[in-house]
Amino acid sequence: MKRKTIKQLKDKLWSLFAPYIKDRDRGICKACGRMVSGQNYHAGHLLPKSICGVVLAFHPYNVWGECGNCNIWASGNGALLNINVSKVVGYDVATYLQAIRLKTKDIQWERKHLETLIEVLTNNPEDYAFRHKQIYEY
Repeated sequence: MKRKTIKQLKDKLWSLFAPYIKDRDRGICKACGRMVSGQNYHAGHLLPKSICGVVLAFHPYNVWGECGNCNIWASGNGALLNINVSKVVGYDVATYLQAIRLKTKDIQWERKHLETLIEVLTNNPEDYAFRHKQIYEY
């Protein structure tokens, strides 16, 4: 059996992670507060994928349920998203994530980490946040 590429593993992880985030956030856009469902309900990044790095791409505090309008047309609606999720979490999430990003910026994608996170989301999704932090040591 041929080993999966890093890209295939990232795609598989996203296929499990996005529904995990949407289930956690229960159909509420964390940016604008609207109830959404179906194809209009996205899992959107607070710090964009283009800059967030390996550790934050699948970090549960960097990805939140968002409506298509906020995620796509408002480019994630980051300022409002940060205000609203900071109320939920209890501190400035963007500052917290930025500190993690700077601390972990040199980490590269590793097959074993992706495979572990896939396994956790498949078998014990309630342990995901803990295992993510344990793997990346932030």
